[in-house]
Amino acid sequence: MEGETITVIGVGNEFRGDDAAGLLVVRQLKEKPLPGVKFLEQSGEATALMDAMDQTGPVILVDAVQSNAKAGTIHRYDASEQSMPAQFLRCSTHNFSVHDAIEMARALDKLPLRLMVFGVEGSQFEPGAEVSSPVQGAIVKAVRQINKELQTLTGESSDA
Repeated sequence: MEGETITVIGVGNEFRGDDAAGLLVVRQLKEKPLPGVKFLEQSGEATALMDAMDQTGPVILVDAVQSNAKAGTIHRYDASEQSMPAQFLRCSTHNFSVHDAIEMARALDKLPLRLMVFGVEGSQFEPGAEVSSPVQGAIVKAVRQINKELQTLTGESSDA
């Protein structure tokens, strides 16, 4: 996959507690960018998200999830290989969730050839809430995991 642009999309709402996880992961990854990697922030609006995922290179999407797992759990799915579990990625403030955008893009044959989804399990999604301690810790771990994946995809190494 060397030579292709890799897109990392952070999804979330920074004013709804743990829902900011995807945005915060992308912001930390941007601090130590790798060549050939671009970073986007999305609110989760379905058509904008589908447009952002419509890439020829690999896409990594990061969002908060709520599946009744322990807060701070990091879920990883290869959405290019399998449908997303319906219970994940449904924390959206929109009627059309990230899960729905991924599956609609799949139905329209608009998914990238490689779509990796990282879900950070959250527990506080109320307007004005702070990011919970377990999610703060998970953000650090997700940054590390995604950075390793980016290094593998780009063929670069880093001290991150």
